[in-house]
Amino acid sequence: MAGPSRCHLLVIFLLQVTSNAFATPTLEGPANLKDCERQFTEKCGIEVGNSIFNNGFLSDDCCRDLVKLGKPCHDTFLNTSLVALHPNANKAQTLAKGEQIWTECVAIDNSENTRPSP
Repeated sequence: MAGPSRCHLLVIFLLQVTSNAFATPTLEGPANLKDCERQFTEKCGIEVGNSIFNNGFLSDDCCRDLVKLGKPCHDTFLNTSLVALHPNANKAQTLAKGEQIWTECVAIDNSENTRPSP
């Protein structure tokens, strides 16, 4: 079994991305992991992974970026991490935590979008 440092490196590897501008995500069907990676920063990938698997902190900025990325990419990252990095994790519990994070991020994004402009 891989130690925490090895798992951390694998998360970075899976979520490593370039700093391309966000493309419009598809709203249906599974997302291609490589396409998702190119649209998400490494920093936010680590934050999202830590918030789901280690109850870590997830910033509002990364939440908004996750929502821009789209639910299919969020689900792809989560399922890939479950299989590749956390095969012994409680799948139902982890998927529920992923949904909770997604719902919280959508609420944060919506609150930002409904604020009046100064």
